[in-house]
Amino acid sequence: CSVNPVTTARLTGNSCESNGREAEIGFAVTTSRFVRTIQICFNQATQSPIYTYYDLIPAITQQVRGTPRPSWTQGTGIFTLTNVNNLFTQATQRVTINALLGLPTGSFNVIQNNNNYFLSRGHLTATSDFFYAAQQNSTFQFLNALPQWQTFNGFNWDQAETDVQDYAESNNVNLQVWTGQF
Repeated sequence: CSVNPVTTARLTGNSCESNGREAEIGFAVTTSRFVRTIQICFNQATQSPIYTYYDLIPAITQQVRGTPRPSWTQGTGIFTLTNVNNLFTQATQRVTINALLGLPTGSFNVIQNNNNYFLSRGHLTATSDFFYAAQQNSTFQFLNALPQWQTFNGFNWDQAETDVQDYAESNNVNLQVWTGQF
């Protein structure tokens, strides 16, 4: 390959749980062939994923490392929101959460500066759950993200991901993995 494959996010036309719409992330190899990396059940009313599904291979701990992190993208024709990324900025979070809690707009009581007290773009399907760089990059779609406190995302959730990967390798098993919200 001389160039990296381009990730595509698209609706499949199928329905899924809780009146969701099935979507998928992957690569359009030709006009008639699509290689899926992640399947998603998406709630269009709340504009958020309900769950993601993917296959984890036993050799996962030998995956390509050091892949540069791409920017998050929201695809086209899926979200009705103009700019999903704006929802994840600390400034927007601060204004929204402060309004919900009756705090002054500029209060730093909940969403603070320069620490882990903010809502990150929490991967449902982890970047490290894929072997190749192109697969890893495909996880940076907002269809694969939910707000997650950074203190949890960077520590406990990261450890859970590592533990599942270690289990797949040490037991030499392919795992079918569903990750979602409640």
